[in-house]
Order: sequence, then C-alpha cells, then structure tokens
Amino acid sequence: LDKLQYQLDAVVAAANSINGNNVVVDSNPYANPCINNTRPIDVKMETGTGKTYVYTRLIHELKQRYGIFKFIIIVPSVAIKEGSKMSIQSTSWKTHFRQEFANQNINLGLINAGDFESKKGKRKQFPESLRSFCEGTRNEDKTIQVLLMNDAMLGSKSMTSDDYDGTLFGTVSSPVEGLQSTRPIVIIDE
Repeated sequence: LDKLQYQLDAVVAAANSINGNNVVVDSNPYANPCINNTRPIDVKMETGTGKTYVYTRLIHELKQRYGIFKFIIIVPSVAIKEGSKMSIQSTSWKTHFRQEFANQNINLGLINAGDFESKKGKRKQFPESLRSFCEGTRNEDKTIQVLLMNDAMLGSKSMTSDDYDGTLFGTVSSPVEGLQSTRPIVIIDE
C-alpha cells in the first residue's frame, strides 16, 4: 500500500484535534474513554482519493494515541459497505497496519438487515457481531472493535426495539442503547 502525504496529513490533523488531556479513562471496560471538549471532526475527500484508507489509519492512530478502541462505520449503501469490508479485511491491509501500528488488529463486525430476523420458533436474539462489538473490552490490548453498517440500519426498528430475549451487559435490551453505552466513535462515509 502506498501512503500518500495528503492522506497522512488528514490523519494527523484529525488525531491532533483531540487534546490528550481531555481523554479520560473510567471504570467501564466496555466503553471508549470519555473525550471531553472535542468538536466533531470532518474530513472531506473526493471519491477515489482514499477515504477508506484514511479512516482505517485514523482508527489505528486513535487506538495507539488515546486507547480509543470502539468505532462504528456508517456507509450509504450495501455496495460501499462491501468495498469497505473487503479493504479492511484484505491481507495486504492487515499486514500494512500491523507493521505501522505495533501489531494492532481490527475485529470487524457487520450488521445486515437479516441479522435480526428470528428463525421460526426461535427466540429473538442479538446478532453475534453486535454482541461481540459491545462486549469487547479495552483489556484486549491490541484489538480494535469496528462495526460496519449502512445508514438505514442505524435507525431501523431492529436497532431500536427492546423485545429481545437477551440483554447486553445484563441490563440493556435495545441494540442502539447497547451501542451508545460503549461510547463509540462514529465514522460516516458518504
């Protein structure tokens, strides 16, 4: 993979916009550190200039610098979701980022509309990728939890419903509430 200077500059600028003194680790091992007094970060790039590379590198940078380990990537279509998935899971990207960031790796989960459908006669359960994301802890030192979904999924009834036959963290019965409690960084790929 080629590292282009404008991509590296975008990552550094975005990472530097967080003041390390405002990052506070609390006792919740399932949640990102609290980031106080930081405004949203907006990186605008044209199609074909390496947005997926930039946000994947930024994910690694934020983990290395601040211990931020939970990210949700929201994409506008199934086609872009598949492209992002293929890139992040490719052997060349995994090798590249492990070399660049001291063996950090991404545990990539995908949320699809059909993941929430209960099979006939079965109980309504959370998708495994959602449960794995929420229950991943900061104790997994080199692991970054990333959940990839399209934008329509985030506001869907499946995500806001609270009628599941299980809970997250022993008390949370709504997928979106479970995700919120982990304080993820949300990356929107438009």
